[in-house]
Amino acid sequence: MKRSFDRTYSELSELFRFLDECLDAQHVKESAAFAARLALEEVFTNMVKYSISPVDTVSVAIDTGDGDLILRLADHDAEPFDPTSHPEPDLRAPLAQRKPGGLGLHLIRHLADSFEHEYVDGSNVVTIRIRMTGTHESPATNHQQ
Repeated sequence: MKRSFDRTYSELSELFRFLDECLDAQHVKESAAFAARLALEEVFTNMVKYSISPVDTVSVAIDTGDGDLILRLADHDAEPFDPTSHPEPDLRAPLAQRKPGGLGLHLIRHLADSFEHEYVDGSNVVTIRIRMTGTHESPATNHQQ
């Protein structure tokens, strides 16, 4: 299933409604659904917050295949930006010394089975794969395309 959403935080409720429809149709286990909600929210809100694209929408496709839930977000007519290459936050540093940001991407890397970026025809395309079995034993290790 594929749909476009306005590039605004107020679209989050519609985005979650769309995701829940897809998850319900595929009978996805709650652990995989939780990972999908977190990942989708993180990538979408980053596209809203940081993209300077003149296009007012973000395309979201949700598919299944080979036992995986596949989330694909496309930020069209945008400058290249690869969120998968964002450095890991220093979780050992004292809170007062930590740089803000990066925790959401860190969570995606550890909840998803893969987290990939491509820059195709002027679009940043982020693809997240999550096993529908809900067992996320191995964190996303493929951070580049």
